[in-house]
Amino acid sequence: DIDYGTLISLSCEDADAEIYYTTDDSEFSIENWKLYTSEISITENITIRAIAIKTGNINSNITQQTYNLKTYTISFNLEDGTLETDNILVYSGSNFDLSNLLPTKNGYEFVGWKYEDNIVSNLTDIRKNIVIIATWKPNTYTVIFDANGGTGTIENQIFTYDIPQKLNKNNFTKQNYDFDGWNTKSNGSGISYKNEQEVSNLTDINDDEIILYAQWKIQNQVS
Repeated sequence: DIDYGTLISLSCEDADAEIYYTTDDSEFSIENWKLYTSEISITENITIRAIAIKTGNINSNITQQTYNLKTYTISFNLEDGTLETDNILVYSGSNFDLSNLLPTKNGYEFVGWKYEDNIVSNLTDIRKNIVIIATWKPNTYTVIFDANGGTGTIENQIFTYDIPQKLNKNNFTKQNYDFDGWNTKSNGSGISYKNEQEVSNLTDINDDEIILYAQWKIQNQVS
């Protein structure tokens, strides 16, 4: 087996003879075969058939030689992501464009492929088995606090995916009501959270906004 791009020379004992060659199964003819003028670069598995011709002489026998390229494997370390492609087999010495290999991971943005500590968009002159690593940036999102009929202000809160964080302390008030936690629905039919509860991954969408509505419980009235 040979490397991608290896240059092959064709020759015969009579330096004055012309050499014609082909890489397909066609019958010999000067019109269909190529005149050999320079070295042939091997970029795929091929069989070269050649013949030497000299005016006034009998043509040589057709000779043939098969050339197979060495192959190597590109493997993927997805760091818990997914990719709809298995390991890739490439020819030795070839290049490979990575721009169309786009893995996914819930809650993360794909940054690129890392190889030998660098982010790369293509691999060049491959001459060994290679492992490339997917790199990720966690998504961020904003939690917005809605007083839901109460009064006061609470600053919006930025969260990073997979990093737990306590919700901001409730500062809302509502006359004749006690605060009774948060909910993703104003009517309390969604997901409930306690005051200052540690939460994470309320959404996996980058730059998303999650609204938490204050829930209120009417105070006991003393007559």
